[in-house]
Amino acid sequence: MRATGFKSVFIATLVVALSASMSATTAQSLEPRVSAVGKQVAAAKSMLKKLVILQASSADYDRTGQFGDAWVDVDNDGCDTRNDILERDLTKEVYKDSCLIATGVLKDPYTGRTINFVRGVGTSTKVQIDHVIPLHLAWQYGATKWSFGKRVAFANDPINLIATDGPTNGQKSDSGPDEWLPPNKSYQCTYVIRFIRVAYLYKVGVTSRMKSTMSRTLNSCTKVVGSPATLTPLSRASWDRAAAIG
Repeated sequence: MRATGFKSVFIATLVVALSASMSATTAQSLEPRVSAVGKQVAAAKSMLKKLVILQASSADYDRTGQFGDAWVDVDNDGCDTRNDILERDLTKEVYKDSCLIATGVLKDPYTGRTINFVRGVGTSTKVQIDHVIPLHLAWQYGATKWSFGKRVAFANDPINLIATDGPTNGQKSDSGPDEWLPPNKSYQCTYVIRFIRVAYLYKVGVTSRMKSTMSRTLNSCTKVVGSPATLTPLSRASWDRAAAIG
């Protein structure tokens, strides 16, 4: 009888201990995800407060004249910017040479769709590279005062570039976040935080409507992909090279 009683007590104690251990493990596994979203949102809100509200410049805009030729090799890795971003954002890549990607698969963050990329006339444009802060928008809200090298670097900085669905990129055009957000609602918070981060780092101004829209989006965040609030821009040292090759 004593042995049976001892066994029962032992089993009960073991069950309690295991339950407590499982609860602690579950709490530990959930906590980083919750706090990571909170930290990203808090950092974005802090940067958003520092963005300056500006009136749009009416200066004439010329993409090549002000931001240089498209997709120049600012980081000096031997490949143009478009192929750098395709390499970063696609999976299952097949290369035509050391830089050119012949085929790949994009899990498009803006739409949530899976897109098969095939290089070629009539197919390459199905995947386009979006400037999170459009170049024309940047020109209107601060870039008129930048050096040419800074503008070329901005146009080719990976933190401001995302591979996405071509037609969706066309629909966005030069819109700010007050006029356009990704149709994939689960990515809207990530997009807004990235927009804020780039604007903060490059000192791009915004409108009061942009600020209000981004603030509302941050207040409803439940998911953040990656760490957009801590993205690192191209170094200032790259601006001289950018000016020379742009």
